Amino acid sequence: MEIIAKRLAAYRKIIKNLGVRGFVGRSLARRAAAGRTSRLVSKRCATPLYVRGGTSDIRVFDQIFVDLEYRCLDQLRDVRTIIDAGANVGYSSAYLLTRFPEASVVAIEPDPDNCKALARNLAPYGSRVALHQAALWSEQGTLDFSANTTGLGNEWARKVEVTNGVGSVKAMTIDQIMAMHGLDFVDILKVDIEGAEEKVFAAQDIGWIKRVKNIVIELHGEKCTNSFMKAVGDRNFAIMQCEELTVCLSQN
Repeated sequence: MEIIAKRLAAYRKIIKNLGVRGFVGRSLARRAAAGRTSRLVSKRCATPLYVRGGTSDIRVFDQIFVDLEYRCLDQLRDVRTIIDAGANVGYSSAYLLTRFPEASVVAIEPDPDNCKALARNLAPYGSRVALHQAALWSEQGTLDFSANTTGLGNEWARKVEVTNGVGSVKAMTIDQIMAMHGLDFVDILKVDIEGAEEKVFAAQDIGWIKRVKNIVIELHGEKCTNSFMKAVGDRNFAIMQCEELTVCLSQN
């Protein structure tokens, strides 16, 4: 009975956040074969989203639209500028673009296959979105993809590092991104870059952090946590945890 009760509670949660149509679509998408793409809807997203069969897409979709991983940002007001570093296939960007209809997003994602899916998922938002196939790093340049990955497969979390690895990708800095898009301030900086945050927040020049109002980040290990906490330590942030995310909200 306990197992049945838990399953029914999970179903109610999915229907509450996705709707009946979304529940049915999600159930079919979970069974989709590799190479097949499913079209899903959510009450929390203004547009349909695409999920690739045989990848971790459905798990990431669930984190954002079923578990509402980014609900910790819902109370923010007057959000106009967002940087989504480690945008994956665009689900977090789509959630934020729906929640903050006056906002625009600069989405950064190093993996080329993810970028194709990202472009498709965010196409309905038009000029509100700028995409860069690049990795967020401590300095400009070129990085290699690591042979090591996290998550359920390469499609979810390919790491970048200074190696002689299996490919190369452009490295961009926050300063560079802000200058390129004429951003004086960033209302939300979302970071999920599979450990590269250690380098980003330990850089010699992180003056840009004074121009970021709110940060939501997934930290990967003790070194990354120490690097990040040192960088934000003298900023007037209220810091909290929301699921796997560390959230820094401006108190100004």
